[in-house]
Amino acid sequence: MQRIGILGGSFDPVHRGHLGSAKELLAALGLDRLMLVPVAQHAFGKQAAASPAQRLAMLELATADVPGLSVDDIELQRSGPSYSIDTVAHYRDLFGPGAILCFIVGSDALPDLPRWHRWQDFPALTNFVVMQRAEDNFGNAQAKQAQASRAQSRGAAPKAQDICEGFEVIENNFNKPCGQLLQLQLSRLPFSSTTLRRLLGNAPNRLEGAQYEQHEHAKQYLSDALPPAVLDYINRYGLYQ
Repeated sequence: MQRIGILGGSFDPVHRGHLGSAKELLAALGLDRLMLVPVAQHAFGKQAAASPAQRLAMLELATADVPGLSVDDIELQRSGPSYSIDTVAHYRDLFGPGAILCFIVGSDALPDLPRWHRWQDFPALTNFVVMQRAEDNFGNAQAKQAQASRAQSRGAAPKAQDICEGFEVIENNFNKPCGQLLQLQLSRLPFSSTTLRRLLGNAPNRLEGAQYEQHEHAKQYLSDALPPAVLDYINRYGLYQ
């Protein structure tokens, strides 16, 4: 019985936090394969900074030597918003009714789940993994303030079992093809795509002399966060400037 994970995202840009979480998911869930699915257009109107083709290229570069990870451009091939339920239905058809499908979301996505297209249909097609995402420790105060404001406007964050109606909440690994929900704490890594875009917009990796000294911390963050092939790609095409 195959165990397949599905992890969507903007990957704008992909960084070592994404890769670290992907490797942890492979191991913790005993996955045969983890599908990484870049979105073309969010259903809620969020816009990516890099083009779909650029984000796909960076993701393929970052995962080229990581066993168990597969990049799928299925959502980039669609016109209009990306609906997760359509992607899950595609993988259910592809891998068959007996495969254990694990659709992975961050805990910050749970409050929006009732707004998702056909969200009540998920339990009949897939299992859910609710993961705690890595925090950004570089000091992106504006992003943190915005997140806090959203949380305050929503009130207390609903628990997974309160939102994911129709799922069986479990504490151990999945033993059914669909209909189960597992909350999973992953290691926290100090990388964030939002922070990376902000730093790349300041072009610290191209500064010299005294200016370079002022931005050395940012330069080190970029080096630590981005696989070399991805950073080379960003520099070559002048992304996020």
